[in-house]
Amino acid sequence: MATHVRKHCVAQRHPPLARAAKAPVQRILSEAEIRPDKIRYYLERRDPDFISKMKKVLVIYRKVALAAAEGVMNAEGKTVFTLTAYEKPGV
Repeated sequence: MATHVRKHCVAQRHPPLARAAKAPVQRILSEAEIRPDKIRYYLERRDPDFISKMKKVLVIYRKVALAAAEGVMNAEGKTVFTLTAYEKPGV
């Protein structure tokens, strides 16, 4: 890392770093809480049926929105309200 800093510092307008050794570079990274040695990543699982499932959900939301706009009543004449609950597996 220090070699890279020395090689590119002048072009990046930081000429004082031209003589930077390993310790100052580590101190700068530490103060900025930058950890190049620590890799952070996440695993993305792709559902092959996602598009078809998404379409079904969006159709349901659209039907609910249209029904709410029209004011849905049950057989006794009372207003029907729709409640949506979201589920996040693994949380």
